[in-house]
Amino acid sequence: MAQLSLKDIYKSFGDTKVIHGVDLEVASGEFTVFVGPSGCGKSTLLRMIAGLESVSAGSVTIDGQDVTHAEPSERGVTMVFQSYALYPHMNVYDNMAFSLKMNGAKPADIDAKVRKAADILGLHNLLERKPKALSGGQRQRVAIGRSIVREPKIFLFDEPLSNLDAELRVQMRLEIARLHQDLDATMIYVTHDQVEAMTLADRIVVLNAGLIEQVGAPQTLYEDPDNMFVGRFIGSPKMNFVAGTVTGQSKGSVDVSLDGYDGVSVKMKRGRPDATLGTKVMIGIRPEHFSAKGKIRLGVKVNFVENLGSTSFAYVSGPDGTELTVEVGDLAAAAGSEASIGFDAANAFLFDAESGMRL
Repeated sequence: MAQLSLKDIYKSFGDTKVIHGVDLEVASGEFTVFVGPSGCGKSTLLRMIAGLESVSAGSVTIDGQDVTHAEPSERGVTMVFQSYALYPHMNVYDNMAFSLKMNGAKPADIDAKVRKAADILGLHNLLERKPKALSGGQRQRVAIGRSIVREPKIFLFDEPLSNLDAELRVQMRLEIARLHQDLDATMIYVTHDQVEAMTLADRIVVLNAGLIEQVGAPQTLYEDPDNMFVGRFIGSPKMNFVAGTVTGQSKGSVDVSLDGYDGVSVKMKRGRPDATLGTKVMIGIRPEHFSAKGKIRLGVKVNFVENLGSTSFAYVSGPDGTELTVEVGDLAAAAGSEASIGFDAANAFLFDAESGMRL
């Protein structure tokens, strides 16, 4: 286990800046997930921790030791990539043992470490097989095993499940979570899939355009997003947003008239004083917070209903064409019909329309 500290990290490729002053502390033994859309800089940040990319400015510290300019082999980290990168001519045992052999480890130590990792990952019956005789999930376990035998301070995972089918992804998520518990290791995991992030993480780091939008426990980010980006990105289906204008204010709350819904107003709590009269705002509502009993009523048209067995979602549009996703629950909804959906202010979020920040 090891603690990681990133201080004021910048990264540029020529004139293109991709990481803009990232500060982050990862505690020893923590499972931290970097999540964000494609191109947000999460893999670049991971590669700088590994030493595979240089740092343009700032510092990387592992267990109190500055490794900003250290070689990858000197950092005590290991990385599992999206591609398995196994040697096709070697069997599972030799693939896992290769790095130890290259470092001159004793044969008895190599054998003990490989067999221990194989037992942890359920590969003990596959040690003589070549990669071509393995499934995708088995190959990924071999790649993880190759990291385990090195006994690193920090495990780094760069979208390791993206090449697997849906069923295998679920299985491997559970195996990686179990691995973290068994090894009690510090792990940093990159994904664009927020379901993976919510499932695996002790803490999630939400990245956008090279900046950290918010850091927190999965449930904290879901229940208390700092801005619209986090509210939209964390949660599946994503948070809905309805435009409005502040029409009144009192201590600790504001009255918001909803655009496109004549006469519909909602009193919202506010945590910041800058929601003044005339401020353009967005009301954020999770799909599951719409119900037949909600006090604030919206008339909508039902465009499509998605039945998923245990739950269903209706995709609806308001009078101004704003599209919303609603968990059906106790609502009566049929495609092509008109419906009245409701929500309560206590379950909604207030954001500034221009900056996207919570108010």
